[in-house]
Amino acid sequence: MAAPLPSPPPPPEPLQIRHLSRRDHPSAALLLLRATTHQSNNPGFNPSPALLRAALRSCAELRAADPGREIHGFLLRRHAAAHLHTATALVSFYANCGLPRHAHLLFTAIPDKDTVAWTALLAASDPATAPSLLLQMLLRGLLPTAHTLTAALKTAPPRLGPQLHAAAVKRALHADPYVGSALVAMYAAQGAPGSAERAFRGVQAKDAACFNSLMASRRGDPAGVVGAFIAMAEAGVGPSQATHLSLLAAQGMASQAHALAIVSGALSAGDGLISAGVISAYAKAGDLPAAKSVFHRAKGRGLALWKAMIASCSLHGEAGEALALFEEMTGEGVRPDEATFVSVLWGCAQAGMVEEGTKVMEEMEGVYGVVAGEEHYGCMAEMLGRAGRTEEARAMAERGGRGAWGAVLRWCGERGEVEAAEEAAERLLEMGEGGEAGVYVALAEVYARWGRWEEAAKLRREMERRGVRKEAGRSWTEVKGVVHGFRAGEGSVESFSGT
Repeated sequence: MAAPLPSPPPPPEPLQIRHLSRRDHPSAALLLLRATTHQSNNPGFNPSPALLRAALRSCAELRAADPGREIHGFLLRRHAAAHLHTATALVSFYANCGLPRHAHLLFTAIPDKDTVAWTALLAASDPATAPSLLLQMLLRGLLPTAHTLTAALKTAPPRLGPQLHAAAVKRALHADPYVGSALVAMYAAQGAPGSAERAFRGVQAKDAACFNSLMASRRGDPAGVVGAFIAMAEAGVGPSQATHLSLLAAQGMASQAHALAIVSGALSAGDGLISAGVISAYAKAGDLPAAKSVFHRAKGRGLALWKAMIASCSLHGEAGEALALFEEMTGEGVRPDEATFVSVLWGCAQAGMVEEGTKVMEEMEGVYGVVAGEEHYGCMAEMLGRAGRTEEARAMAERGGRGAWGAVLRWCGERGEVEAAEEAAERLLEMGEGGEAGVYVALAEVYARWGRWEEAAKLRREMERRGVRKEAGRSWTEVKGVVHGFRAGEGSVESFSGT
């Protein structure tokens, strides 16, 4: 008599799935759930609502809309989607997947909404609707939690920021790491570093997200970014991906930030964004060979790496190599995005490669289905204007923005096409958006260059009448490991060591 077949192994413990979903391992949680379903061999397999909520949390983290919809369908068939906690998990899932209409529809069907449900909907809102939602919640007698205020700070309009900060202080939630990080990030986005610093100091048990928000608030201040990182290290908080990217964006820190990424294991782990950040940092520091070395040694070249290397070559005037990399990338099946095309077109514009650039522009929409935007038209206006094809450049500028008309103004001024330069200046001034001083100065220089002294003097008088002044420029340079900052017209120099 044949021995009985061994019974299939028991399905993985559902608690493992819930544990993984809460420990930042959403992919593993979903794979484990799928294995549980397949190994069960029981048509009546009925996972608990708690298990499915954990799976929805993983789908939300991964923005995996299709698996989440499958779980929603399963819940509907089992008549389990109306439960408060399950319905709230569905609202949060659709909110994280960028489907706010679905989130709103599910929210309105919840009979007795609690603070968690309102918070989930608030996370799916935009600056236009967030204040109204928050007010409705408060009028129902529901008090905001740390998660509520965090969601509100991320979605509410800037004018509500100080009020939300006051509400956090009133409820003693400003010291919470999540709320504190959101406050620092909000003030950083508003360009208020002083307020960001005060919010940061009020946070207890600062985590990586909080330090990263502080570093973001000091963007444009390399010494400040380094200082925040040093404080982070002294607090015993390890760097995250955002930490590495902030340091790489700090001018004069390419080699040091690269070394940190190696020591921390971020590069060996194959983090494409950090590798791309290292490539860009070296290129901006003028060290293209180092950027190429990182690119050739990187593991698993995704779009981010290709894009960074193409942009680096374009930045250094190596348009031919940028084009070759673009062709190699597409040959390997990596689809370019809008930013990739901007880098290629800009390289062609700087190198005067009109035919090649025009072909890339045509392929962008015709082959890859990428819709041209203002930056693409700006690159084409630069390319055609540099080549003396003024009418074609103006046609591109009609579909572009400030950058395109700026290119027309510059190149028409170079060739003495004063009337075309005047038209470009008028269009730029009509657009507003700041930068009027630069337009006036550029046009005045065109007049002066071609002997139109009367028009130049008249324009400068108009600038004085309007109180238009050109802001002084600023530059940085590194000497023996020390970065020095200079501002035109000032005698002061600020310095910091990059070691």
